[in-house]
Amino acid sequence: MYKIYGDSCCDLPLSYATERNINLVPLSYTVDGTEYSDDGKNVDNIKLLYDKMREGKLTNTSQPTQDELYSIFEASAEKNEELIYMTLSSGISATYNSACLMLNKCLEVYPDAKISVIDSLCASGGYGLLMQRIADNRDNGMPYEEAVEWIKKYRHNVIHWFTVEDLEYLRRGGRVSKAKATITGVLNIKPVMHVDENGFLVATGIARGRKNSLKELVKNALEDIESYEDESYMQSVYINHADSYEDAVMCRDLMLGCSKIKSITINSIGPTIGCHSGPGTIAIFCFGNKRERDK
Repeated sequence: MYKIYGDSCCDLPLSYATERNINLVPLSYTVDGTEYSDDGKNVDNIKLLYDKMREGKLTNTSQPTQDELYSIFEASAEKNEELIYMTLSSGISATYNSACLMLNKCLEVYPDAKISVIDSLCASGGYGLLMQRIADNRDNGMPYEEAVEWIKKYRHNVIHWFTVEDLEYLRRGGRVSKAKATITGVLNIKPVMHVDENGFLVATGIARGRKNSLKELVKNALEDIESYEDESYMQSVYINHADSYEDAVMCRDLMLGCSKIKSITINSIGPTIGCHSGPGTIAIFCFGNKRERDK
């Protein structure tokens, strides 16, 4: 049975990842000069992070070191194990590039190693949803080579819809301009955003006020779910939040009547993603036909 690895910012609870035999590689983050591991072992750290961000404290994130990645690949190569390492979207992080470099280095020593590094093109709960599906496939007997091709084929079908409470955090990361962040804040305009085909965060629309932005997320997600061409798949929907549980519950309740949804799981947005999106972020993840909509 092949091993599945992913970055901790797939935002799956550690208990679930352990239960499903999904190995999470921890990233790290810094809050006001103090470094923490995004390993999911201390859930109180997430609340602490968002409280500090609201106070205006500076945050930063770091990917796994190349030595850490090489050690993972080398250990599997020495044991002749099959391994899939699916990384955070290359549109958000450089982890994919680092992992590819270390895989190539490993293959120079172990040319017959069966190790695949795949760019998920996903983030947060969308990334976690894809991890769940590949764990399901593995546990249902899908062979290693087929599993690798499945990910490459269906990763674009993972749909991300999200909104943020304050664009200032995305501005700090260089993802929106200062002028745009200021204007939207003054006018109480909330962005409706998604992750595009190349794994980048992009804005698709705006809504006046917080509740309207949440309703727009739900509307878009339900349209994707209802129109999904794979009618045999009953949707497992993930709703992730950055210290905004009540809003996540509101979104869940608005989606409960959909007959194509099997389950709706509410999880936290972990520190790695939360450092960039900020407290109050809400995101809905599901499977759909395509990320880009016809204009």
